[in-house]
Amino acid sequence: MIIDFHVHIFPDKIAKKAIGNLARISGLTPFTDGTIKDTMDKLKACGVDKAVFLNIATKPSQMTTINDEAARLNSMYENFTSFGSVHPDGENCLNELERIKSLGIRGIKLHPDYQGFFANDKKVYPVYDLCCQLDIPVVMHTGWDCYSPKVVHAAPVMLREIALEFPHTRFVFAHMGSLRFWDEVEENLTGLENVYFDTSFCVNGKMDKEQARRMILKHPGENTLFGSDCPWEDVGLSVSFVESLNISDDLKERIFYLNASNLLKSC
Repeated sequence: MIIDFHVHIFPDKIAKKAIGNLARISGLTPFTDGTIKDTMDKLKACGVDKAVFLNIATKPSQMTTINDEAARLNSMYENFTSFGSVHPDGENCLNELERIKSLGIRGIKLHPDYQGFFANDKKVYPVYDLCCQLDIPVVMHTGWDCYSPKVVHAAPVMLREIALEFPHTRFVFAHMGSLRFWDEVEENLTGLENVYFDTSFCVNGKMDKEQARRMILKHPGENTLFGSDCPWEDVGLSVSFVESLNISDDLKERIFYLNASNLLKSC
């Protein structure tokens, strides 16, 4: 069994345009056309049984629509879980978090680069605090991003600061803790009990497999999740990356399935 904890989809009516724009800016070849059907078909072909769809409110005005759509998808697909999103600049941001919980949405995605904040900005602290109170995991893009190549909005030292400030908030720091800043991740984040890593974009990000192995072994065994970043990475290659690591089969099973399953069941 495999759960992909890091997948992106788009509404059918805007998928083609959105994927085209993002592909042009990033220089990446998309693995899917962005629609839910094509995404589900290709995930299945790569051996993925379940997935978490991550949505981002790039503007405060998008929060309600995005979270309503997440709730709708959750009511339609048993094997796929859609997370919600809030925008820290939204006046009703905390109320929307409460509504996310009432809708049965199991987590949120934040993207500091797209949403224009630094991970340790005090304005986001009420979001982290309320997520703890509501038991909502926070998935966050971390490290380098093509939209802000010269400014890192979620560097490992910032992430350590918020993880220690909110020790009971569960953070999923995508891209093995901070894309392309893995030495700093090893120094600042490995071993923290409330920090999860996902393996998304490790292939395209050219992560060294020995470093990935070392970080996973330094981290709590329950706190690494398989992710691809589909459609921005070939899911088959993402699976092969984890399969090729020199770690035990038991640990691979936890990364591919058990850790994500337990996290989703607990929220």
